[in-house]
Amino acid sequence: AAGDTRHVWPSPDLHASSTAAGEVVDVAVIGAGIGGLTAAALLADAGLRVEVFEQHEVPGGFAHTWLRRARACDPENGASLAFRFDAGVHDVSGWHPGGTVRSVFERLGIAHEDEWVRLDHRYVFDGRAIDVPRDWRAWVERLAAEFPHEAAGLRALFADIHAIHEAMFSTAAERGGIPGTPGTPQALLAFARRHPLAVTWLDRPWQDLVAHHLRDSAVQAWVCALAGYLSDDITRLRVRDFVPLFGYYFNGGYYPLGGSGLIAQRLVEAIEARGGRVHLRTAVTRIVTAQGTATGVVVRRRNGPEQTVRARAVVTNADLRQSLTRLLPQDDAPPEARIAEAHLQASCSAIGVNLAVKGTLDMPPVVHVADASGAVSIVIPSRVDPGCAPAGYSTVELLALMRPDEAHTWFADASTDGNLTEDHDHRAYRRSAPYLARKQAAGDRLIALARLAIPDLEQRILFRTDASPLTFQRYAWTSGGGIYGTRSDGMIPTKSAVRNLVVAGAATHGPGIEAVVISGAFAAEALVPGLLARTAA
Repeated sequence: AAGDTRHVWPSPDLHASSTAAGEVVDVAVIGAGIGGLTAAALLADAGLRVEVFEQHEVPGGFAHTWLRRARACDPENGASLAFRFDAGVHDVSGWHPGGTVRSVFERLGIAHEDEWVRLDHRYVFDGRAIDVPRDWRAWVERLAAEFPHEAAGLRALFADIHAIHEAMFSTAAERGGIPGTPGTPQALLAFARRHPLAVTWLDRPWQDLVAHHLRDSAVQAWVCALAGYLSDDITRLRVRDFVPLFGYYFNGGYYPLGGSGLIAQRLVEAIEARGGRVHLRTAVTRIVTAQGTATGVVVRRRNGPEQTVRARAVVTNADLRQSLTRLLPQDDAPPEARIAEAHLQASCSAIGVNLAVKGTLDMPPVVHVADASGAVSIVIPSRVDPGCAPAGYSTVELLALMRPDEAHTWFADASTDGNLTEDHDHRAYRRSAPYLARKQAAGDRLIALARLAIPDLEQRILFRTDASPLTFQRYAWTSGGGIYGTRSDGMIPTKSAVRNLVVAGAATHGPGIEAVVISGAFAAEALVPGLLARTAA
């Protein structure tokens, strides 16, 4: 009932009058990823003075959009051709009525600014192509028809998953839409009585639950098809990690018309409407501490001098490994912080290919392809959002996960192990012939796989851009070019070992917009206990 007790320190009095000389903000937030922006917006909504510092020129982290103009013009009318791409986020869970993301946006008054559309999926596995029905029960029956020898197991497994999913989100309504563990012994016992299946399975390996119902490994692969939304290594995932993914089947995944950058844009607007500020092109170079307590940050605006921003508390949405090694003063860091850093690892990275293609594509906007040679996720935003591409053209985005050890090899010729250095973008190396050839070859492999779903893809390509682990590190400042935050052997607590320093982002609650929104809400509540329930009431 006491929750994670590794780092127990009293929450600061953020509403107290300042007795120190000089300007002091209530909370400084490092990084304008969705987790940091969520924390900042909720804290600003609670009446606190919040300032966010982001090294990139746009907010959102992996949830931002970017434009490219083709060199060629439309052959019909000679018009220039511009295309909009998403940096990484497309398929957002938790937007259904009562969902986590939607509840936070409604709370902040920004839920009705944009139109969100539900995305449909197709799987192309080992020669089978199956479209996923929007009713999850119909999806179970579709799989049962494909694999009749496992029909009973499929029905039983999905029933268990649905029950566990309902249990995991059962506390959300009383916490402003944010699910969480009951905080008293009585509430925990009541939860266990209502949800015995969840209590039995939540902390057990995901593969154990699947194997409990299914024996055929081929059928298991279909059930675990969304694993790439979380990790490159399914053996690391517990039931509590994987079950929320089934929200895509139970409630749907959504995309905001206008691109994923709108998610960050609306949160920035909410922060600034409440008196907070979001500083772009402003890197945090150090977390200021005194006697093991965070007291501010040192920031440097692009091409400008360093400045110290004094704060009563700090939220870090930056790569946690970088926060604990590069930003935190080692001479004032508690021993627990150094121990935590030793257990952190970079998450998987990826190869990405963004394509502008001729013609439209008559298929679902999300297609997952796999065969013996590998796997690739295909997203076609222009299928649901005409603003992505001119009429008669499409945007196609390909992504394949890469193990951390393989991602490490992309940095070998750059004389770095994937950690940030003074030369963050490795400009000379990125322009070298060996690197460019390797990146193109990796992209070629993804395009070849995507042909299983789009046979004439290569003939349609108008232009392409490729991304490697080096690309992700360059723009997101993540260790090893990781795209899913920092991982550890166990759960990473929201409260760090440094007093008044809390963590938001994928490190604490896993990847995905819904998960990092939850992480930001937890970070806000760690600094203002009861914030979620009090506002919800």
